Amino acid sequence: MADTTASKLMRSGAFRVAHTALATVVGFFMMPFYVSHLGEHWYGIWLTIGSLVANYYLLDVGLAGAVTRNIAEGVAREDSLLVNQVANTALSIYLGIAGFLLLVTGVLAACAPLIVSSGDSDVIRQLIAVTGITFAINFPFNAFSGIIQARVRYDLLSFIQLGTLILTTVVTVAAILHGMGVLTLAYVGLGSALVTNYMFLHVARGLYPDLKIDPRMFDRTTARHLFGYSMWSFAIQMAEQLRARVDPLIVAGTFSPAMVTRYSVGSRPVGLASEFLYRATNFVTPVLTRLHVREDKARLQRALDMLVRINVILMLFVAGMLVAVGEPFIERWMGPGFQWSVLVLYALVPARAIEFILSPLDSALYATAQHRLLAITVSIEAVLKLAGSFALIRYVGPMGVALGTSLATVLVRVFITAPMSCRLLGIRFREFLAKQAGGVLSASSLMVLATYVAWTRFTLRTYVDLTVFVTIAAMFYMPIMLFTGLSADDRAELARGLPQRWIRRPTERAT
Repeated sequence: MADTTASKLMRSGAFRVAHTALATVVGFFMMPFYVSHLGEHWYGIWLTIGSLVANYYLLDVGLAGAVTRNIAEGVAREDSLLVNQVANTALSIYLGIAGFLLLVTGVLAACAPLIVSSGDSDVIRQLIAVTGITFAINFPFNAFSGIIQARVRYDLLSFIQLGTLILTTVVTVAAILHGMGVLTLAYVGLGSALVTNYMFLHVARGLYPDLKIDPRMFDRTTARHLFGYSMWSFAIQMAEQLRARVDPLIVAGTFSPAMVTRYSVGSRPVGLASEFLYRATNFVTPVLTRLHVREDKARLQRALDMLVRINVILMLFVAGMLVAVGEPFIERWMGPGFQWSVLVLYALVPARAIEFILSPLDSALYATAQHRLLAITVSIEAVLKLAGSFALIRYVGPMGVALGTSLATVLVRVFITAPMSCRLLGIRFREFLAKQAGGVLSASSLMVLATYVAWTRFTLRTYVDLTVFVTIAAMFYMPIMLFTGLSADDRAELARGLPQRWIRRPTERAT
């Protein structure tokens, strides 16, 4: 039976969420393990070096998204020459970036004795060298991961990442328990990168047998085209980094580090919930690119309508649960005295909800190479966020930062980004909103009811109480929304993504 696009998307979402969940759990339990066995001194050095070297990713300058989009276009056109030109041009560029990073790593490693005590310098030099090499060798393989994404096989990417996460965790724990030090983390990371990248290349070759690795296929016109696309992607990344990282700096600069902790306690549950939702759904750009290349505007618009309705259903459930159980969760998680953090959570929920619900429009802009608009509006949003935060902080204290974030996001996304995106995509904005109204009203009504019940009927104090309540709410909410928030065509499309044995007709089961 043919593997439909819907089934690939649903399988990809499941694997991406599984990987994110496992990585979260592993990170939660491994941190105290590292601290207790390596010591706060060496684990702190490891985190510092990791943060320093992580800035290497900025040298991608948005190229990865450009490669994925253009390879998806080549696959949709069945143009193997275009696919190979993009892959080999990107490979040449990434090899140049990797060489530059190795040079920078060598300089940083050589400078280690000048900035740390002599007793630590040898180990730190090795940590910098191995970690830098690990980051550098990841870059060239980005040229081929676009093929996997263009084939909508994010499930394979996530499966590989799941396997390497489990393997590296087991190897790291075993090595540290046998007395090996912080260098273990660096060398295991290097080995993991080598294995993962080899598997990526092997899978890419399997999914696209016509792939050729030939430096002679480097094309200057293709390179200019990739950089023309990636320039705006990079601008979006930088604006989003500013928007995401500026809150703690404003709070710390205006108040105190203690206030940063309380702000983070409120913002982290919202950020984590949003991350899970994005991992489950935000990988449709190659599919939308395929529809754009085929000039199938009707299907593109139907796909956007369905994606937004699905996002409405998912996000309003998550938003409702954050509001309903946010206070008891934070109290159970951090203890008493964090009521102010709960208010931060409430203030940030609208921003993340609007951003996620309208994210399919962002994917469509990337797919149609019109993401310049997104770069401009995200930059406007970042500026308004700063202005609003500094203005409101005078009246409501640190809460002004959260309120400034939400106001900027809601205003820009609803009144600028969404209508202008629809205009560029050839969609009537009012009709687009009208098609989502039923799902919004149904979902919001159910979430208001669930929140009211939580506050008046249940005492949610333990993690078990919270889990049971959220589970029961989902069991009632999801089936109702399946029939009230989605159209018959939406349900039929989702059914195509389910294993056929789940949806066989009664007569088929009888036989």
